[in-house]
Amino acid sequence: MTKIVWKIYYWLILFVSIFVLGVFVFILATDINEFNSIFEGKRAFTNLYDIFFILLFFISVLGLRGFIYSKSYFIKELWKFIFFMMLVEYFGNIIYSFNDYDKLEYIIDSAVTLPILYALYQYVYKMNDLWKNNDD
Repeated sequence: MTKIVWKIYYWLILFVSIFVLGVFVFILATDINEFNSIFEGKRAFTNLYDIFFILLFFISVLGLRGFIYSKSYFIKELWKFIFFMMLVEYFGNIIYSFNDYDKLEYIIDSAVTLPILYALYQYVYKMNDLWKNNDD
């Protein structure tokens, strides 16, 4: 993809992510019982798992920005970990939820996740000049 397409993709993902996060925070802020239910009951671990990967997704968006604008954020080893965890999450969702996935949901999830995975791979493993200053 050209840089302009990547930039459009980045800003679109950033805008949608912030909007969804804002809606989520608004719902939790207006209903304290909903907030408390995140950490209680049988789904507590699943909810914490989801929160972890949502945060990881937001950090990945920063990696996407680093890839597009050739900026190094944090250290290369952290991005290797994030890339690996995003791969685990993506393929885990496919394997674990394959029967539950609606085809449209699968297509949307792939359309969002695969370009980020590609960008993170390029960012970590192919942009070595970017990380030379951090390796010293």
